[in-house]
Amino acid sequence: MNTTTLNQAKFNPWETLNSLYIRDITDPKYNHKIVENNGGDLEELIAKIKIILYTRRGQVIGFPDLGMDLESHLFNKFINTNDIRNQFYTQLSSFAPESQNYKVQIDIRERIFPNHKRLDINIIIDNVLVLSKIVS
Repeated sequence: MNTTTLNQAKFNPWETLNSLYIRDITDPKYNHKIVENNGGDLEELIAKIKIILYTRRGQVIGFPDLGMDLESHLFNKFINTNDIRNQFYTQLSSFAPESQNYKVQIDIRERIFPNHKRLDINIIIDNVLVLSKIVS
């Protein structure tokens, strides 16, 4: 293996880039004065989970496998929540290595209404609900 290949194998973009503060304005701990995330690895983990859940594959330049495409599941006749769960954990292990320091769980509930389907997704870290997403 040459030196270039060895250096590429060790490169982790998450360790070299500063991340932006992406808390939602409705979050009780939101602070409008913060631009860069410096809240430690838990804050970093939550930011990465948001990126995983809120993006589609191919949407992030340089990371073609990043993203869940959650909306695409709504058009399937049957939604396999186990596939979504497995995809989430695969993405988490690939793009958020700090997740190994926490107990991260995803709770997915499919809700069927007369005219549409909806997925209610909750992310729990160390038994605390940190993120909810509704996909409809």
